[in-house]
Amino acid sequence: MKRISTLAVLAAAGTALLPAAPAEATGTTTIKLGGKAVKSLRGQGVAIRPAGRRSGRPARVRLRVTTGLVTSKALVNHTGALVLSKRAGKRRRSVRFRDLQVRLGGRSEIVGEIGSSRFRLFTVRAPAARLSLDSRAGTASLRGGTLALTPRAGRILKRKLRLKRTPRGGFGRLTVDAIVRGGAGPGGGDGGGPGGGGPPSSGPLGDEPPVLARPAGAVDITGAQVAWHVRPSWIRYVNTGEGTTSFGGASDGPLDPTPECGEATEPPVPLVYSFHFPFANGWYHPVAETAGVYFGGGVNFKFSAHGIDLDTKSPEVEINGANSRVISRFDGRLDTTPGNKRGVLVDLDTAAVSPVEAPGSVSWDRIPGSIPDDGGSGAVFAGFYLPRERFGCMSVSFTYGGP
Repeated sequence: MKRISTLAVLAAAGTALLPAAPAEATGTTTIKLGGKAVKSLRGQGVAIRPAGRRSGRPARVRLRVTTGLVTSKALVNHTGALVLSKRAGKRRRSVRFRDLQVRLGGRSEIVGEIGSSRFRLFTVRAPAARLSLDSRAGTASLRGGTLALTPRAGRILKRKLRLKRTPRGGFGRLTVDAIVRGGAGPGGGDGGGPGGGGPPSSGPLGDEPPVLARPAGAVDITGAQVAWHVRPSWIRYVNTGEGTTSFGGASDGPLDPTPECGEATEPPVPLVYSFHFPFANGWYHPVAETAGVYFGGGVNFKFSAHGIDLDTKSPEVEINGANSRVISRFDGRLDTTPGNKRGVLVDLDTAAVSPVEAPGSVSWDRIPGSIPDDGGSGAVFAGFYLPRERFGCMSVSFTYGGP
């Protein structure tokens, strides 16, 4: 166990070093229905209503706010669901948009679930003049944002409701009023304060991501190294509990008071912030500059008092242009139970780092990683950090053989 006795240092640093789970919140999100997509749906006999209402054509749908995070961005969760239904003979077909999460700031959107899939259901246009986020007060307000159905959601509605036309375009106007108890979340560069909503939790993951296909002409990788530089605030957080343990051939990086990749560390907190994993196998396509590199071993993050006992293991590094990412197998106990399934650990911004190439070898130093924004596999860490937020970086190097 690699827990370092730094409680006095952490106490001096203050709670602002700790990430936060979404905190308890109150408020309402209102959708005033209208626009091209709503007109198309209603013209095809589709009723749109909140869950619990059995009839009528309401002009507005109201959802109750339950939890949230507010920083320079906001994440607002809701109870209830939006139900879209159509009568077909003696039966009624329906689709539920449930577990809705409004994300405000930057690229605003609404993420939710249809069946077992979680993804972006709506895009949101939230002009700065109509959006107010106050991290100190824990308030998020949007007046009259515009809502549009995503193409993926439209295609699912067409298939499940057996429509003749795919609904596209505007879905209405969005108003959000939310107050988060406990104030700020983890959106700042050094992490946020405790959210006040109890310990974080991570339930079962959804569908596993596909393995990157090996293209014709790829060559075998003969040896590889990877270093995962984890976001410092996460490391400092779990080390106020039991800390981190590498296993299965993985190893700890050096004890470091000033970790790399992303966050200020004032005052310096000497901990293990990086981990190395043993190479298993892989391939590389020198012309396309794509690669699949596979490793063994893992790291356990444990903070029992906050319900955390999480394993991340067997990382898969995919170098694939703008779609580069790291996939890991997640398992856990207590309130972290991803279900021993593969999920996206981080998306990689390879455009931010130039590779260093030599005959038979290539390397990338500290590729920035971020929380996935699809709302699916990224749910493992989305309870602590907002989508697209930095979550450390990856250093990758390998050698490869000839064709």
